[in-house]
Amino acid sequence: MTKELHFKCLGCGHVFTMDDAKKRRYCDGDVDVLCPICDNDEYEEVEQCVDCGEWFDPADLYGSSGECRCEDCLERAADIETALEYGGENPMEIN
Repeated sequence: MTKELHFKCLGCGHVFTMDDAKKRRYCDGDVDVLCPICDNDEYEEVEQCVDCGEWFDPADLYGSSGECRCEDCLERAADIETALEYGGENPMEIN
C-alpha cells in the first residue's frame, strides 16, 4: 500500500492531496494542478508530525516514513532510546 502524498499551498497554507486538488485542463492536453482553496499553482510536498500533527517539509522531520517527528516533539520526548533511534547525523542533548 502506498502512502498518500500531501501538499501545502505556498499561497494560503492549505494542506491537500492530489485527489482534492483543483485541475485546470487545456485543449492541448496540459493540466494545471491548483490549490482547492485559493487556486494557487505553487505548493510543496509535506509530511505530518505524528506527535503534534503539524505539517513539515519531509527534510525537517526525523524517523522513518509514517513515524516521523518534528524537532520540537523529538526533543520533548528525548531519552536515550529516542536519541539512538533518531539522532544519527543530528545529535541531540538528553535532559
